[in-house]
Amino acid sequence: MLNFRNINASLSDPVEAWGFEGVLSVIERGGLPEWSKLYKAVEKSPNGKVARELEEAISATQGSYLGEGIAGLFEVGLGELRAN
Repeated sequence: MLNFRNINASLSDPVEAWGFEGVLSVIERGGLPEWSKLYKAVEKSPNGKVARELEEAISATQGSYLGEGIAGLFEVGLGELRAN
């Protein structure tokens, strides 16, 4: 199970409380339950705070094997949410 390190938030907190570091951790080390929670938060507000943190996390994973595939899926999903 994923636990956040070095941030004052937990997975039970709203995604908005995770911040960039939490979103990045979920992309790199999370699993389906965490990814689903993140996606649902972005789905509610595709141009909001969490979506912007997700964009930043996607950029941060480029060139890294940790989470790059999941980041790509989130990038596609975010683009689709914003197109609708």
